[in-house]
Amino acid sequence: MSTLRWKRRLGRLRPTGFSGRRDVILIYHSIGGGALSVAESQFLLQMQWLSEHAQVVTLDELLGAANPGGLRVVLSFDDGYETLYSKAMPEMAHFGFPGIVYLNSGYLSGDTHRPSEPALGHYPDEHFLLWSEADALLAAGWQVGGHGVEHLDLTTLDREQVVNQLLRCKHDIESHLRHPCEHFAYTWGHYNTQVRQDVVAVGYRSAVAGLHGPVRTRSDRHALPRVDVRSEYGLDDFVAIVTGRWDFLRIKQSLGAWLR
Repeated sequence: MSTLRWKRRLGRLRPTGFSGRRDVILIYHSIGGGALSVAESQFLLQMQWLSEHAQVVTLDELLGAANPGGLRVVLSFDDGYETLYSKAMPEMAHFGFPGIVYLNSGYLSGDTHRPSEPALGHYPDEHFLLWSEADALLAAGWQVGGHGVEHLDLTTLDREQVVNQLLRCKHDIESHLRHPCEHFAYTWGHYNTQVRQDVVAVGYRSAVAGLHGPVRTRSDRHALPRVDVRSEYGLDDFVAIVTGRWDFLRIKQSLGAWLR
């Protein structure tokens, strides 16, 4: 049985999803780009559904105030691919939706869309934003956070390298965009106690990880859970992950992390 089929089967065991309040940070990477990106047509259907069933907010809004009721969603994008500017931003602007992009700062340029490097964990067949395009996202109401200089697993580096990645990324973004960089996304979603402490010490107010699930009042602000939106998901699958019918994925991820 394929992975997607068993997700759907298990999801049907919890048909009601959530009730009351639910806060979710969604992970995207690219829209309408390479083979792993979410298709533009599918992204539009997802945004339409959110416009009818959820409140899409900034990360600061989600973390800064209690959920008054219903579904709140943050749209987050890792790495910093050019399709965010050319394809995601216009679709989101149509609905008045903000987003947050976590940048691999070493891959942005002033005049060249640098290609992605799949060997480092980037999506294949993508190109990175220009700094001017990242600035345009800010002007459109997006937030910009850090994702390291390169796409390196911080848990595999020595502490000097970790701090260097965190500081350089923050400095790159703040110097080019003239705007505070206060949020971070762990590369590969991986972190440990020391990496988390270094993220705090460098001055990031929050950090997102890769563990599936909703954000709760008790969630660690420097290890926030997120929900991954994959290219093979249809609209029913999207609704299932957003509303909580696939929250069992957290158990699978936690087991995998323990085995590692």
